[in-house]
Amino acid sequence: MSFEQLQPATPQQASIYLPYIQGNKRHFLPYAMSLYQKGVLEGYRKIEGSNNIPFVATWNVATLPSDLTRCRMQFDGNAQLSYEVMMASFEFIHVLIEIIENYERDTRLRLRSAPKGASAPYACGTASPIGASINPPGERVTDFPQVFYRKLLRIE
Repeated sequence: MSFEQLQPATPQQASIYLPYIQGNKRHFLPYAMSLYQKGVLEGYRKIEGSNNIPFVATWNVATLPSDLTRCRMQFDGNAQLSYEVMMASFEFIHVLIEIIENYERDTRLRLRSAPKGASAPYACGTASPIGASINPPGERVTDFPQVFYRKLLRIE
């Protein structure tokens, strides 16, 4: 399923996280909650000057915003390139909001710069059988923010 097909969570499901989300980011909360409840995301880690590296991220779905979420990431289908990080679920929801926000921003930029009448690769990413959105190199890239990678790799 692509991000365009992601159905927002109900207001009741999202309301428990409202105190943790500020301002205009609240618009993305129902979609981030829906993605969170899926427990999996496929995408590509953008590498400047090189090929993007595919990843699969999986996480447990916690009940409360203060509960811990454990996220595991595997890069390039290689078990030796697996990492995991734990954080409060409200922090992880912030990360998912950033992913969706960046994806939407990239979509707007691509549509503005697309030649008239162009569709793919300017339209939408390809569907993934297990995750939310996976994009081959050259299309929009679904990726986690750098702050998340710093935590994942224990740089911060």
